[in-house]
Amino acid sequence: MLKDWSGLTAELPAPESALQRVSSTSPDLRLDTRQSKVWSLALGGISIANIAGQLELEIDRVQQIGFRLLTVRLAQEMSIASPPPIN
Repeated sequence: MLKDWSGLTAELPAPESALQRVSSTSPDLRLDTRQSKVWSLALGGISIANIAGQLELEIDRVQQIGFRLLTVRLAQEMSIASPPPIN
């Protein structure tokens, strides 16, 4: 497992973006417990920062897990649409 992420910091998904599963079926790849939990919350409507809060993980840890999921094409990064302003 990668110990030093400093060279990949610019490639990590943004904390305010969401992860969206590419498939709704369980992945064929073996994921560790944290990766499985992040993947289960990758529904496209929850930001990475909020996933970190729900799982009580550091944001950068969830970004790293997200990067792994993106790299093996189990998820894609999405921006979360802001709700329209209330008049």
